[in-house]
Amino acid sequence: MSKSFLILNALLLCVFSGQSFSLPLFDSENFLYDVGENGALMRGKLNAYLGLYYLRVNGVNYIGDIDHLSPDGREVRSAPFIEQGSGLEVKRHFYVSKTQNFARFSEILHNPTDIPITVDVEIYGKLGAKSHTTALVDQEHFLITGDVSGIIPVFLLHYHSQVNHPVTATHTLNNNQLSWVYSEITIPAQSEARLIYFVAQTTDVNVAKQVATNIYINPTALYENIDESAQLLNFEPQQPISREDEEVSDLSHAPFLKLGELRRGTLEEKDFWSFKRMATPADAYALNLKADETVTIRMSARFNAYLYLFQDMKAETVVAANDDREFKTTHAEIVFTAIEDGTYYIEATAHNRRERGEYTLEIISGAVNEPPTAYPFDFTGKNLISPATVTLTDFNTDKEGDIVERCWHFDDGSDVTCDINNNTVTHTYTEAGQYNVGLTLRDNDGAYSYHNEQISIASPPEGIVLRLSNIVSKELMPSDGYSQIRFYAFADRYRISSITAGQELVIDMISDDFDSYLYLTDRFNQPLAQDNNSGGSTHARLRYTPLHDDDLWIEATSVKDNTQGKYHLSMKLAENEVPVEIPIAFSPALNNPLQYQFIARLPNSFKATSLHWDFGDKTETVKTNKSILSHTYTQRGEMTVTVTAINDKNQRFTGSQRVIVNNKITAPKASFTAKPLFGEKPLRVFFTNDSVPNSQDDALNYVWHFGDGNLSSDTNPAHSFTKAGTYYITLEVFSRQERASYTVPVTVIDHDDTALPITGKVRELPQVLMAGFDPILIDLLDTHVKIFALVRAGKTPVKTVRFIKNGSDFEYLMQQVATLANGEQYYETVFNFEQGTFPIGTLGTLFGEKKGQFRIQAIDQAGQFHAFPNLEIGNNPPLNFVPQSLNIGSLHQKGIHRRQPQVLAAGFDPILVHKNDDAPVLVNASDAEFMIKAIVREGLFPIQSVTLKQNKGTLNFPMHLQETLPNGDELYVVNYPYPSESFKKGTLGHLFGIEPTQFTVTVEDFAQETHRFPEVVIGDFPQR
Repeated sequence: MSKSFLILNALLLCVFSGQSFSLPLFDSENFLYDVGENGALMRGKLNAYLGLYYLRVNGVNYIGDIDHLSPDGREVRSAPFIEQGSGLEVKRHFYVSKTQNFARFSEILHNPTDIPITVDVEIYGKLGAKSHTTALVDQEHFLITGDVSGIIPVFLLHYHSQVNHPVTATHTLNNNQLSWVYSEITIPAQSEARLIYFVAQTTDVNVAKQVATNIYINPTALYENIDESAQLLNFEPQQPISREDEEVSDLSHAPFLKLGELRRGTLEEKDFWSFKRMATPADAYALNLKADETVTIRMSARFNAYLYLFQDMKAETVVAANDDREFKTTHAEIVFTAIEDGTYYIEATAHNRRERGEYTLEIISGAVNEPPTAYPFDFTGKNLISPATVTLTDFNTDKEGDIVERCWHFDDGSDVTCDINNNTVTHTYTEAGQYNVGLTLRDNDGAYSYHNEQISIASPPEGIVLRLSNIVSKELMPSDGYSQIRFYAFADRYRISSITAGQELVIDMISDDFDSYLYLTDRFNQPLAQDNNSGGSTHARLRYTPLHDDDLWIEATSVKDNTQGKYHLSMKLAENEVPVEIPIAFSPALNNPLQYQFIARLPNSFKATSLHWDFGDKTETVKTNKSILSHTYTQRGEMTVTVTAINDKNQRFTGSQRVIVNNKITAPKASFTAKPLFGEKPLRVFFTNDSVPNSQDDALNYVWHFGDGNLSSDTNPAHSFTKAGTYYITLEVFSRQERASYTVPVTVIDHDDTALPITGKVRELPQVLMAGFDPILIDLLDTHVKIFALVRAGKTPVKTVRFIKNGSDFEYLMQQVATLANGEQYYETVFNFEQGTFPIGTLGTLFGEKKGQFRIQAIDQAGQFHAFPNLEIGNNPPLNFVPQSLNIGSLHQKGIHRRQPQVLAAGFDPILVHKNDDAPVLVNASDAEFMIKAIVREGLFPIQSVTLKQNKGTLNFPMHLQETLPNGDELYVVNYPYPSESFKKGTLGHLFGIEPTQFTVTVEDFAQETHRFPEVVIGDFPQR
């Protein structure tokens, strides 16, 4: 297998994986936690982790997309997952503390059955995102892992069970993998319980130990945002500690409040302690309410306030508790509707037991208003250089009232600036950096909202200029000042100007007095590279290839802090070698001459580090390290596109292409989403229009074709489908002179329709008989490909079909769009991508059992499953009755035809092969053969042959046409009678592929045009 093929394959696998969907959450120390699909952590600040805390229940991986993010941005909730066989419902919640530097996972286990359920729960994942993350502290209940290889070290605390608790976990470490298991967890009938555990990011191992100590002490903060009635399995919240002189046993001393009253108070050490928060002072108040009366209770303080509302004087029944309702503030707010007439009791306290101070308590009749919506703000200046003064302008309004306060947070250590009347503020940044500027809005009813954006401030062009081929001799001494990256390290700072993107720089620092260290930063003081020993010596050598022409800065310092001594610093270009001829091919990838996309194809050995594109229209030269680029011409004429490619050896080659541009107008981009895509009739579907014009001044008009004869010209319509079937909804987008369209299928089912009997060999489990791509010959201009599969239901109807990537949480849900005459169910999903995403090449290893390859998995309503391309040989006897398949229309839409024929899909029937070594009766005997199937689509010429071949072996079976499908595609088959005892029980998940021992299905037409499955080919395949 060639290197170029592997790279192309990796690229397509990456693209098929789509963008990693994740939600960022920040703790009190501003550490980032990226929560992705299935509730796993994706990356984090400083790239600390990648793939932590996956969940398995009884050996089955938890699968649940994110379905809720709290408005305060601190809690992510994932969708429920049903554990196979038992019916146990599993949900994941991930919560980041506002006041503590830890995050908390909750595994919520709900047993809806009438019998107890016992399960094993495993949490597992990688120690860190990089290979050199190791365990530094390994205790029974927690461990600390660290990666000190980077400029800023990263440490992670993993705390999984409470000390001395009867329910605890055992953890194991295997290289870079961490796993802890709770064995035989029992969930009583009709009840819910949860496991909780904690993770904390720090840049200091001692801080991580402090967090572990804090969790061991078990403060109340560990349980913030958890329902008081929740049953915790592995932690026991501490009960409030009463003082020896505490004489209060109830809330009878509480003064009464009135609606509309604003009461001021102070939390002091002498106050009575909270009934719910350990060793925390609290003030109590009483409030008379009538049944169904709604009231808002708001507590504001400089400390982090907390409110409890009790139904009884004994403070035993909590009816509401909240620290800030839904918004990220230090205030507390409860909106409560009285259950019955009576007196309710308020406890005003602090989130942390160490907090004291003044507060105000306000009682408002009714519920509070909706907060203002915070949109992006505007700021002046580009290429800002410190010290830089920026002007920030907020254009937000409140739809229900007025915004009465705007508070700006500048992220540079300065005070928050609040202005009541003015929506514009100026601020001066004195140092370079990238700052997250935040804006907090408050409306006239006290509701808050928040928005933040990043502002980049560059370093001024100062410092000694380090020039090529010159040697600078200097000395580290206290008068030099300290490094901007490390505390207490003397450093000299140099500026590198006249940068040429793509030219590799070699910087050497030599000293006989100390161990040298080099840091390279950009103009925002962001570290780019470092080196301290140049391969083992006390000298330092740093090699770096810039992608842009911007100035860079070098810090020359030492390994040890406060080190003095002399050194020599020099810089040169990497040695040039004899240029070699590098062929660079260009292809215009769009028919519209005003939108050309050029694709540079370089030999794999070239390893281009920089590409300079000049489009010949006097626009700015584009510098990038990507070989795929799009450019839109805004004027007509003859243009010459030139590209210069540079590799890490400073070899370069220039290619060019002449382009003639006419005066056609570019087309707009049509796109939309539809929810839901599948459901029972009548199905109400809501459409969200994501179309964009070709220019800001070009207005768009829309026509929606719903596939049932109805039309709409609304921007974001909704439509009800009253009959069963698959409807291809098309949105046509019109600008002044051009149009574009986009299509998405919606499937409507009717359970009262006549079901079809399933023919063929049926097993108890569902079978994914075959799968493939439509088209499998992908043109450079294509924007989508369908992934489809034929599924045969087993004893229980099919519930879910998924297109998944092995070893990751990537998945696409597939929907049933048709039922064939034999009862087989046709599922598909559409993968959308930008034009020109894929380079020209061939991929033959997409489906398989290896990590990074893809499978299609069918799960029935009983939780039983099968995944293509697994040919499973085992105890799979035929059913003794004929099941029915839900009849969803039939497949009539014709697919995309190419000049060449296409083998769209291939598979086995049955793919669950029965092997019974002790067959007492004939019906229980083993299968004697199975059928290999392939779906083939003609090109311009009739098909001459379809053949099943072993790539380097002797097996060669002609396949014959069995039937023509309703959409015109042809089904070819061949029976394979296998010799007795030739198969052992087990799973074969790698039969189709391009390896010598694997099999392909090849089609050839009468024009000698060919294609073989499972090869996905990207090239010049215009639609015919």
